[in-house]
Amino acid sequence: MNLKIGETIKNLRAERRVTQEQLSSFLGVTPQAISRWEAGNGYPDIETLPYIAEYFGVSTDTLLGVEHSDRARRLREIYLEIQRSNETDEGSADSLKRAREYAAEFPYDERILDNLADCLSHSMWDDEPNMNELTEAERILQTLAETTKDNDFRNEVLDSLTALYGYGFKDNFKAQRTLLRLPVMKNCRERVASDYAINNSDDYPVQDYIEKLTDGLCSELERYILNRLPGGPDSWDKKIEMLKFIISIYKFVFGDELNFYNCRVAELYRNIACYMLYAEKYDEALDALETMCAHVERECSVKPGDKFNSPFTNMMAYPEEITPFGDFHTTVVHNNAWYMLNQRLAIDTFDPIRESDRFKAVTERLEKIAF
Repeated sequence: MNLKIGETIKNLRAERRVTQEQLSSFLGVTPQAISRWEAGNGYPDIETLPYIAEYFGVSTDTLLGVEHSDRARRLREIYLEIQRSNETDEGSADSLKRAREYAAEFPYDERILDNLADCLSHSMWDDEPNMNELTEAERILQTLAETTKDNDFRNEVLDSLTALYGYGFKDNFKAQRTLLRLPVMKNCRERVASDYAINNSDDYPVQDYIEKLTDGLCSELERYILNRLPGGPDSWDKKIEMLKFIISIYKFVFGDELNFYNCRVAELYRNIACYMLYAEKYDEALDALETMCAHVERECSVKPGDKFNSPFTNMMAYPEEITPFGDFHTTVVHNNAWYMLNQRLAIDTFDPIRESDRFKAVTERLEKIAF
């Protein structure tokens, strides 16, 4: 029999977002051992197999590849359907109905249960939330937080639970208490790995930490500028200046080859165009939209393995693998050009320039690469 234990372990890790370090810590082996297994350069000891199976909540037969792959294929189909729904639906009744059907089919799958809780929680944004659904979502999330063995997944669940308490139940005490269960930045995995790598001449964890810090910082700065700082005509020029400064941070950290981050920079230029339009600076707004379009085109042309060219991130590349519940950049239904064309540029703000030749040229460029 051709054993594919390493491939199975790699797939299970991807499905559950478990790192090699997390699994190796649980098993009491080195991360390098996990890497060797997954590369097919060896197998776990036979006494280790039950612990691996226990960790992932599967049978040893599944680990050995004895069982048929129908279940795995069906789960992958469901994961993809969930992600498609997340990209296209907005809390519809059909989404909740499907989520319940998936949970009935796989009642112990954490991702499927998390999706059900998400669908149940959607009414917290309504003027009159469905409290029965919110209570059901709370119960699911609490159970997942207590029972999961995946630390990253637990943190995602606690994030959702905090939002549910804060926005759905309007219970700041429970929201704050849940927040305390999340790790602080000072002790996060990326910071500790970065510190360790500096002493061991391994730059990748340092660059990974820099990337995540930049992503988080720039995203939060953008939200703060758009939603928290005072509005009005007196603020528009200042906000444009601030948004351009965020763009300079992205370019400083990632270099000229922004890869995925072209989409973040494109969105910044779109917001700059909005403020230009508020100020009736139509030509400058069109300049910003043309630059936005160029960044969308570049982002849509990025291929797995493409690297950044900055000294701060040059060891990092656009991820090789995209899994159904995987990396933040995953596109399943539409690419960024489609969303920019059909959603972000469709708002009334752009009506004053919508009939201009330059605006039409931008939309034509986006149409060529949108799917």
